[in-house]
Amino acid sequence: MPLKIDIRKDPFFAKGKAEGKAEGIEEGIEKGIEKGIEKGIEKKNRIFVTNLLEETDFSNEKIALMADVSVAFVKKIRKELGK
Repeated sequence: MPLKIDIRKDPFFAKGKAEGKAEGIEEGIEKGIEKGIEKGIEKKNRIFVTNLLEETDFSNEKIALMADVSVAFVKKIRKELGK
């Protein structure tokens, strides 16, 4: 006669499920932090490039080099500013 076990009532199954949930939450928090850091870096770069465009007559290439961003990023901001 086969042995029947209800895994929903098994404490080891429940524990594993809870641990998986906790790991998922931690992973979600880490991804959120990474995304926040990326947004912060982009905002800082945007402000720096904007200031250089408004206060200097440097070329796109020079600004990109100084701000450590792509030339395309500088061109995009220059276009947004109408400069």
